[in-house]
Amino acid sequence: MILTTELILGAFGFVFLTEMVADVLNLGRLNSELPSEFQGLYDPQKYQDSLRYQAEVTRFELVHRTVNFAIFALFLVLGGWNWADQWARQFQLGLLGTGLVFAAFVSILRFLIQLPFSLFSTFVIESRFGFNRMTPQTYVSDSIKGLVIGATLGAPVFAGLIYFFENAGPLAWLYAWVGLTLFQVILTYLAPAVIMPLFNRFEPLPEGDLKKVIEAYAAERKFKLNGIFTMDGSKRSTKSNAFFTGFGKLRRLVLFDTLISKQTPDELVSVLAHEIGHYEKKHILQSMVVSVLSSGVMLYGVSLFLNRSDLFQSFRVEVPSIYAGLVLISILAGPALRLVSVLALWRSRSNEFEADRFARDTYGKPEALISALKKLSVDHLSHLTPHPMKVVLEYSHPPILKRINALRSAAVIFALIISTFQATASEPGTQMVQAKPVPTPNEATHKNPSEVQREKPKYGADAVPLSVSHEYFKTHDAPQFWSLIPYYAPQQTGGSCSAAAATMLINAARAGKKLNSDEPLALESKVIQKSKSQAWKFSVGMLGRGVLLDDLGPYVEASLKAYGVVPAAVETIHAEKDSKKVRERIHEILVESEKNPKIMILANFVQGVFTGDAPVGHYAPVGAYDSEKKRVLILDPDREWYEPYWVSENVFFNGIATVDPSNQGKYRGLIRVVLP
Repeated sequence: MILTTELILGAFGFVFLTEMVADVLNLGRLNSELPSEFQGLYDPQKYQDSLRYQAEVTRFELVHRTVNFAIFALFLVLGGWNWADQWARQFQLGLLGTGLVFAAFVSILRFLIQLPFSLFSTFVIESRFGFNRMTPQTYVSDSIKGLVIGATLGAPVFAGLIYFFENAGPLAWLYAWVGLTLFQVILTYLAPAVIMPLFNRFEPLPEGDLKKVIEAYAAERKFKLNGIFTMDGSKRSTKSNAFFTGFGKLRRLVLFDTLISKQTPDELVSVLAHEIGHYEKKHILQSMVVSVLSSGVMLYGVSLFLNRSDLFQSFRVEVPSIYAGLVLISILAGPALRLVSVLALWRSRSNEFEADRFARDTYGKPEALISALKKLSVDHLSHLTPHPMKVVLEYSHPPILKRINALRSAAVIFALIISTFQATASEPGTQMVQAKPVPTPNEATHKNPSEVQREKPKYGADAVPLSVSHEYFKTHDAPQFWSLIPYYAPQQTGGSCSAAAATMLINAARAGKKLNSDEPLALESKVIQKSKSQAWKFSVGMLGRGVLLDDLGPYVEASLKAYGVVPAAVETIHAEKDSKKVRERIHEILVESEKNPKIMILANFVQGVFTGDAPVGHYAPVGAYDSEKKRVLILDPDREWYEPYWVSENVFFNGIATVDPSNQGKYRGLIRVVLP
């Protein structure tokens, strides 16, 4: 096969599109309903945070992938590689020197391209959800250390590869393979002793019960440890972990300080048992062997491609060279390695199941490991129900619910097969046989959480459906209700409640007015279109994260104007939980709306506060306010599940006085619209 620029773009484009599809599908698996396994571990707000965190991370990855692919394609098509090569040659440093300058230029360019994304991920997304503890000074320090270490270790390796392929003839790949393998072995011992302490502080675990139970379990398994250490992981993140470093007599256990503070001794030992399982099942040795063999195959492939003219022509490099060939082949290998990684990830997930089973069987406390895994998932705001395609492409560990199911079942291998190949069987409308967990003593005598969930009332304890409480309308005019209810249509997508609520309001504002025969009623899609806001359209689409309260006010105002409802006054009010003044203001607005038919209210609240189910942000018009019973009528556009319902004014305020982490931590609230 002859390499061409078009072929390279096609291969990278295929990988790019595949990953994009996986991300989009994964967004669709962010379920609003909390899995029964996690009932009691997540409060409504925390679970909502986890959904928003996963959505933000995925959307960020979509943008990141798109920019990376666009830059790669432009750099390739516009001859960027040739320009970089010519720039390196101008210094006339000979083959080795020019090669090192070329590689350094490519590395620095890649670092600069990724820098904005790294900064945004660390200081915006991770900070927004409370994970990041890294200061700008630490970030700069880590970056400088990383660049220095990369240059110190990478330059000799790259120079060695250039030397071998320039001077060693047909067996160059073999000599390079041996040298690279020795370097990897040395680095394995060097990293924990020299490199890791440059970034973190390691201290011996203090004497106490935790250390005793860890040492007792290790001694029982005859697993040699050269010490148990804590690492100041909290210096950079609130996320926690544990790992081993070194081999044989130099093997050390490292526990994040954040892990110790959140796990019980039994949970920590179960995590340790899992990690020991990787050693005893030879997973670490297998990984090293696979890595060494992969390096050999890769270097042999380099020897086959290094002198091919079409390699340089396809990347538009005018003067072939060994150093440029090495860099270009490493790039060209990307799509092939992506395919290989799918197999490697499958093997990794298989190993995780096996290590889980080892921990269960040797420590004898499966519920301790399950509890530890659950806590880690909650602390990390993990995706609890990822799409199978995303799992196949990127997950080195099985999804948490699959691991829990496997720990409670003897059929670990069966669980692995199900988790990997359920892509079609798990879609709605299909049936799939799953291994049933072995019941615990409590489960054997009590209903399981899913049965309890099915028996939960549809509405919250305070909410009363309109169909069983409509006496208010016998004695009150309720003009807002009668102007809104003819247009009480359901939201068109799971995230378009803002548009559905605005559509009801716009039609209600035009109710009773003389319309011409060619003036249609407002529709959800048309309202968004007439607002001329692409941001609103995107926010309620498949990839959108919903509409912020501060944004919806201007959208509604623009839509009212587009439909000729002018002049309308639109006011946005955030319901600060502890502000007596704000609470009184919201009460005044509700009382005012009961008396004045020209006042409309769009409420922004956490739906679960009213209904007791989905802890997600939501919008709905207020249909009426009953001042005698101090209750509010919610015309919920989520018509698939709810009819209009009453909630007390107190619960109404609690629902809107909730923090929206996507809106810079501001409170939700309401939009007050005064019609002309």
